[in-house]
Amino acid sequence: MYVVPLIKDFTTRFSGIKSASEFQLELSKWYFDNKRCGLGYICLVESVITKLCNNLDIKDFNNRKNIKNIFCLTNKSKELTKLEYKYKSINKIRRRIAHASFYQNEKFSFNADIE
Repeated sequence: MYVVPLIKDFTTRFSGIKSASEFQLELSKWYFDNKRCGLGYICLVESVITKLCNNLDIKDFNNRKNIKNIFCLTNKSKELTKLEYKYKSINKIRRRIAHASFYQNEKFSFNADIE
């Protein structure tokens, strides 16, 4: 009786999703809503990579690695440069949260990253 409404809410939230990247993005929002910021950032970073895979096999690690390497190109479009900045910003926060034991930088705080 307590679990059924939670399951209903969860399934309703994800019912209209049409792509893997949309699912990962919505899952990241769900994690953030439920105070699971580390997992939220992981899903958020992966949703960007999945979206950029476009027509590639998203399960192929090499495809995902090659997409990340696109950010290393020197002559990028403005859109790709903006996306690169956002991706790197999100990924920095994800790394800081994931490796909390090595988090020894006075410029950053967990609270600021979570906010």
